[in-house]
Amino acid sequence: MEFRKPPVLENKQFLFIGRLSRQKGFSDLCSIIKRFCKINSDWNFRIIGNGEYKTDFEKFIKSEKLGNRINWSLVSDDVQTEMENSSCLLMTSRFEGLPMVLIEAEVCALPAISYDTPTGPSDIILDSKTGFVVPVHNKKLFVERMKEFADDFELQQKLSYGAKTESEKFNKQNILSQWKEVLKKCER
Repeated sequence: MEFRKPPVLENKQFLFIGRLSRQKGFSDLCSIIKRFCKINSDWNFRIIGNGEYKTDFEKFIKSEKLGNRINWSLVSDDVQTEMENSSCLLMTSRFEGLPMVLIEAEVCALPAISYDTPTGPSDIILDSKTGFVVPVHNKKLFVERMKEFADDFELQQKLSYGAKTESEKFNKQNILSQWKEVLKKCER
């Protein structure tokens, strides 16, 4: 993914990209959306995902009357544009390896709020500098971080700038030089 333009922070849109599954924290995501919508009426959600909980998600949207707040599609042909049109990425995974969606978000200067699973998120997100990391299953703090982000445009700008700056560690030249160093050590 190549940086084209910064996200449109004024869109007031949280983005979630992932399978609607237990691993991706589907039940926590629903609870977080519900809690956040009770305290904020300005921000909306763009959800891109399919999975075993697809029917449950449809029921959730209907039962909570959130059809006007959640824009949901099963897939997207242009994730970069989705990121550019959002203000913040959400990740509620219970576990991850190296979450590429967080790296892609950083490259797009898109701040993220994520559960701090044992591997991945805190290796990418610098808490309070490029986004927020929250202990896994701490839905209350997750919603507090979302509210803090939503209520402070200067914070949004700061985290977006931080994300773009920090994404440089993932650029092609930096990765290639790191691989060269690893290969040199292997030759010895």
